[in-house]
Amino acid sequence: MSKVEFTLKHYAGPVTYTTIAFVDKNKDSLSDDLTDLIKASNSVLLQGLFVPKETPETPKKAAGPGKRRTNNETVTSKFKAQLNLLMVSIGATEVQYVRCIKPNRIKSSTAINNLMVVEQLRCAGVIEAIRISRAGYPNRMLHGEFVGVYRMLAPSYNASGPSEQERCVSLLSVVLPGKEGEYQMGHTKVYFKTGILELLEEQRGVALSSQAVRIQKEVRGYQQLRRYRITRRCVLKLQAMFRCTNAQKIFNKAIADIIKAQNQMRKVAAKRRLMVMRRVHACTRIQSLQRKLVCQRIFQLKLYSAVRIQTCARTRMARLAFVVALAEFKENSKLENQLKMLQDQMAQQALAHQEEME
Repeated sequence: MSKVEFTLKHYAGPVTYTTIAFVDKNKDSLSDDLTDLIKASNSVLLQGLFVPKETPETPKKAAGPGKRRTNNETVTSKFKAQLNLLMVSIGATEVQYVRCIKPNRIKSSTAINNLMVVEQLRCAGVIEAIRISRAGYPNRMLHGEFVGVYRMLAPSYNASGPSEQERCVSLLSVVLPGKEGEYQMGHTKVYFKTGILELLEEQRGVALSSQAVRIQKEVRGYQQLRRYRITRRCVLKLQAMFRCTNAQKIFNKAIADIIKAQNQMRKVAAKRRLMVMRRVHACTRIQSLQRKLVCQRIFQLKLYSAVRIQTCARTRMARLAFVVALAEFKENSKLENQLKMLQDQMAQQALAHQEEME
């Protein structure tokens, strides 16, 4: 290490500073209270460092009683002004935090320096936040929300408690037997350790999949039964038409034999009756095709309705999962914000303490 460098061991890791142009970079004014405190010190060195410089007298406006000069802008006042500006911007916009991690020093898209990435995460406080979160109860849900979401895991569960908290306790004893230490009950929420809520979600996914398979089985069974009935009806109609045609052929042959023995008048009458029968047959065919078309339209409409019901059900489940994920994301963002504010406060306190020691 060079003679003009010194290293401070921060909580996140050592940071090296240089004394070259150190004074030029730190020309911010001190507050009047801090200056007065150093001037009143018993150390002669400190008193000599803060001797007021002689400046030519210029006419100044007299300050009112009880007022102090506020012309000097200190580091604290700058920070407070910037912080107020930031809070105004955050309040007027919808904030989304993005944490950038530098994977390597050679600016390559294929290389990853694990030690460098871990150091960045440690300096940003991410690793410490994860450790603190995993050591406690990071997942939480309202009593009523928990009962409504995971009640399906216990079909024999009877919601007979007078309050939501008691119903939640009875449901937890059914879905998490022998794991009383993995969760804690609050006045309005239930808190889970890491992995417990994932276990419940996995069981819920299995239950939902089972129910979905059951619904599909019933729907497909109904569709197959309806298709079988339609097919059977069509086969019966075809058989009837085939037998009718055969009977007509036999009848026509018998009529033809009789007509040969009859006179010309009966022959004309027989032809007229034959034309009437053919028209009736054609009408029957048209009615059959029309009824078949109506049945097909009804079937397609019911199939479309079933698909719509499934779509709505899946949309609702996706919205519920999104609401839960959004709540967790907002909670994590809030914790990160608070952690960052605490880190800034600690840094300011450390800087103030260092200046007092100097």
